[in-house]
Amino acid sequence: MLSLPGGKAAPYSAIQSPDPINAVFSPDGRWVAYNKTEGASWVYVEPFPATGAKYQMKHMGAHHPIWSPDGTELFYIPGPGQFVAVSVTTKPIFTFGNPVPVPRRFTQGNAPTNVRSFDITPDGKQFLGMVVAGEAQSGTPTAARIEVVLNWVEELKQRVPNK
Repeated sequence: MLSLPGGKAAPYSAIQSPDPINAVFSPDGRWVAYNKTEGASWVYVEPFPATGAKYQMKHMGAHHPIWSPDGTELFYIPGPGQFVAVSVTTKPIFTFGNPVPVPRRFTQGNAPTNVRSFDITPDGKQFLGMVVAGEAQSGTPTAARIEVVLNWVEELKQRVPNK
């Protein structure tokens, strides 16, 4: 953590990982979600400021968590070609819901990288994703491009009916 102004740095929690943790604050600033590599990559959430409490998502292989604008969901990449949302409840106790696949047209490539290549707009209605340059099936290089996914919430509602 870095205090502003003053520039005083102090460690946050006791997080140790050989890979970047990609930490993100919840919209209300009360929680920090991050991924930590312990054989596989796991998503954790801790209160901010740190209290010693730590909540681990039960689904391993998760990368690049990001909060929904209202703080009720975490989105993450569980593996190549996948993207999911999991509901989050913070009161009366912290709990994760079950993961739900999210339709998307952008990819993270064959394996998650250390750099998150997507974001969600502040209104929660659009995902922005960057497709990293690579090789087409023909073996020729492809150009990098940015794709904007519109109306993804409506597509999700069609695929996952309300209970």
